[in-house]
Amino acid sequence: MAQHKYYEFTVTLVGIEPKIFRRFILNKNSNFNHLHSAIQDACGWENRHLFSFSFENPYKERPPRESVFAVSGWDEPEDYFGSPEFARDVRMGTCFDDKLSTPTVYYLYDFGDAWVHEVTHVATHVFEEKFKRLLLGGERRFPKEDCGSLGGYQRILEFFQTGKSPDSGISAREFSAWLDGWKPEDFNLSKEAKKFNLPKSLQLDPKKLGFSNLPDNVIEFKKTETLKNK
Repeated sequence: MAQHKYYEFTVTLVGIEPKIFRRFILNKNSNFNHLHSAIQDACGWENRHLFSFSFENPYKERPPRESVFAVSGWDEPEDYFGSPEFARDVRMGTCFDDKLSTPTVYYLYDFGDAWVHEVTHVATHVFEEKFKRLLLGGERRFPKEDCGSLGGYQRILEFFQTGKSPDSGISAREFSAWLDGWKPEDFNLSKEAKKFNLPKSLQLDPKKLGFSNLPDNVIEFKKTETLKNK
């Protein structure tokens, strides 16, 4: 029977505690634009802004632009040092192949709010089942789009703690209306998996792949067919 190879990733938002993360599997034949789409869908972003992938952490005071290797399809690679390629043209195997040692890359989304995601290649798996992607776990909700970076996110958390609007220009009711149901701890694995898993008709239970459900919305890998696990 045919064997299909998959990469398992954890995606963690840099600069926020307790951690906000997602964990998912992508088909090895994917490119970095597919990884971008997976991060957008898993994290609840709305794909409104430019993005880039880099080998070094752009959360630093001076982002290492020369380490950027993949950018948005509507971006201009010549604006960067190091001549990056469009994300759609970079195969994931160029970074995460079993013979290479690039366990972590960084995904920068929205150059204004500057959300930095640490994308870690946890393991490479082989399954008989064929699919494009599968959500395995996560914790907490990613920030509301265009909320104003880490400072804006913290103001939202203060609103949930105090019930008072953090903006003197609008009322608490207006601020709540702007949040439109967003809640910081709102993450339901089963619900989000139905939106994330591809194909949409995918009825695959992760348990059939050797994963077993654990508390706090995390599914741990239990099979022996792991090719790489760091």
